[in-house]
Amino acid sequence: MYDLVKDSDQKTERRGIEQPRSNKVARRRDRMRRELLDVAARRFVEKGAENVAVEEIIEEAGIARSTFYSFFANKEQLIEDIARPFFELGIAKLQGLNECKTDELMEGILTIYLTLWRRDANALLLSQYMGGKYFPLVRDLHNRFVDQLSKLFERLEEADLLRNDSAGYTARLMSRTVVSTLRIYSDDPKFESLFKNTMHGQLLK
Repeated sequence: MYDLVKDSDQKTERRGIEQPRSNKVARRRDRMRRELLDVAARRFVEKGAENVAVEEIIEEAGIARSTFYSFFANKEQLIEDIARPFFELGIAKLQGLNECKTDELMEGILTIYLTLWRRDANALLLSQYMGGKYFPLVRDLHNRFVDQLSKLFERLEEADLLRNDSAGYTARLMSRTVVSTLRIYSDDPKFESLFKNTMHGQLLK
């Protein structure tokens, strides 16, 4: 009986040792995956996704090819894993404005863009400017994001708050200027106020 208890205790102790080790490995793999996503997003923004090879990302991240392919099947999956979560987060946050007062909508929209920028500027840039052969990877979420944003602009149009009196024009202006405006002001100490004041002045009466 003594030996059985002792053996059981030893097994429990071993399991206790193994569990932290497993957690440590999981955390290390999570950091490696995050590093790959960060490196890839930056490279894609700098050169265009179609001009970046998987080998470049592997080399900069300092990992083995086998490690890369243990996370991602190919470059397409890597792009999806960068861009799709951003669209999903943006859609969820825009939906959260559905109950917002109309005169507070633009402030809420701009705050969402600031949140996304601060979370990962390169991922936002990639999501915003992705086109060509890789756009189909995110088309469904892109369209949902645009639809949700357009509904909010329609409320602003109905309330006669838009400078150009058109939800459609405002949506097009937003898509073409919001991220470039974030980039222009991103290093300024008054980043948030400059960004919001510029966008308010451009879009609202």
